[in-house]
Amino acid sequence: MIEYARRYREKQHVDLKLVLTGGGALHGEATSTDGVYDLGRLDRRALFDAYAAALVLCQPSAYESFSYVLMEAWVAGTPALVYQPCAVTTDFVRQANGGLYFADYDEFEACVNVLLARPALREQLGIQGRAYVLEHFAWDVVAERYARLLAIE
Repeated sequence: MIEYARRYREKQHVDLKLVLTGGGALHGEATSTDGVYDLGRLDRRALFDAYAAALVLCQPSAYESFSYVLMEAWVAGTPALVYQPCAVTTDFVRQANGGLYFADYDEFEACVNVLLARPALREQLGIQGRAYVLEHFAWDVVAERYARLLAIE
């Protein structure tokens, strides 16, 4: 992701910022001089503020079984950009119509260009992602699903 963001900035001559959150050492890979910021672990409020302020949540993982961060970003109304070889996140994006997906740098660049050029589309994708999470993963929805599964009334 860091390489793609740096390459995009250089090629497009755009002040795109990649903001990273969470744990894990980057060993000097994140430098604000090239638009990469590592905020580390954030409290819940700051994390949701970061989601809401983002152009897009980029989830470049090839191996996800759910992607909690994807759902959190959608709740904040932020669209997603996911790595197409990850069947789980790509399927979520398709079902929700809540973002775009890429398989390589050229597709990543095209997706970012579309998201930057079309703020109304970006907003609509975020709205659709939020609606998807609330429809399928809100607490009462999940509890009802488990109750039916366990035949508890």
